[in-house]
Amino acid sequence: MINDFSELKIVEDGVGDFHANQFRIHFRIPCLRFNASNRDLVIQAKLDELASNLFESFPRFFNGSEGNLKPNRAEVEWGERWFRNGKTLAFTLDLKFLSSIELPDFHDDWVGVVENQQGKGFGVQTLKREYRDWGDRVLEGLISMIEKGADKLPFWDLKKMAKVEVKLLRSMLELNRMHVLAGRRSWIVGVVDERLPGWKSGNGSDGKRVQKVIQGKSTTLVYDSSPVFYLETAAVERDSSFAAAAIEYDPGIIANTRDDVKFIWKALLWNFVKSSKDYVLDTRGPREWQSDDGDGLWQEDAVEGVWYRAGEFDSVGELRAKAWVNSILKLHPCLGEQLIVSAPGNQRAIR
Repeated sequence: MINDFSELKIVEDGVGDFHANQFRIHFRIPCLRFNASNRDLVIQAKLDELASNLFESFPRFFNGSEGNLKPNRAEVEWGERWFRNGKTLAFTLDLKFLSSIELPDFHDDWVGVVENQQGKGFGVQTLKREYRDWGDRVLEGLISMIEKGADKLPFWDLKKMAKVEVKLLRSMLELNRMHVLAGRRSWIVGVVDERLPGWKSGNGSDGKRVQKVIQGKSTTLVYDSSPVFYLETAAVERDSSFAAAAIEYDPGIIANTRDDVKFIWKALLWNFVKSSKDYVLDTRGPREWQSDDGDGLWQEDAVEGVWYRAGEFDSVGELRAKAWVNSILKLHPCLGEQLIVSAPGNQRAIR
């Protein structure tokens, strides 16, 4: 039996540099009330709710196609097929020729859920399709047409050119089944406290305590800036092929890949916070509460309150040598699991 998907492993299947990136947004929930005795229980219940909502309504937040949400440059939907025992997601980037002419949605990037933790978030693995879709059939039709026509060409040079075209189309057929990246991405929700890697002591806040009489009983309630929640997505990945790597250097004729990656994850985080009137954006950045050797890499989107940092590394060893990358791996365990392989820990990137 042939499985619908196979995973694109970062070390074995990826090419080029190792990429690590991290996106973070902070928000408060002023209507959340608790007292000293039930604080942890109330916060954990809210985290359970946030993580469940993120997973179940992920396409809504990502696509941003309703209400006051920001429309994204890509779309995603839950797939009807499964990867192992997990659900799948199909991402489709909106491609335009010279930034204006819409191109057909020819290619989907598939991922499979490999981790789903209650009260925290979920992680996915990039995939290669092992079944044919309509895009494959279009390419197969072109290949068949060229092969049949080549036999009728009068000159040897034209026949040779036709064979080259068929070879290129067969390569495209293979690439069309692959996610452009090999590796994993993860999304988590959390609360800003001393459990964050690189925590700066003394930066916690219990908020403002107010005595109120509720149903004839005096109760201490905590409001305002306590707690500060966050939603974060991070990835450790490589290009899945040299052709995919070349796309990164497209100056925008078809796709501005680096700019698109930043846009789609910023849009997701911003949409999640804007999806509820109970959530209030907190524009303070990660450096407010934690510190590591990647402090200088953080970039802020002042309008949306989303923070972002990224780095490229020649090897797993170089990647793991950075404290800020290790903080990502601590918060997102499934990202680190993919780096545990039989090969040496400092395996060099394939050039």
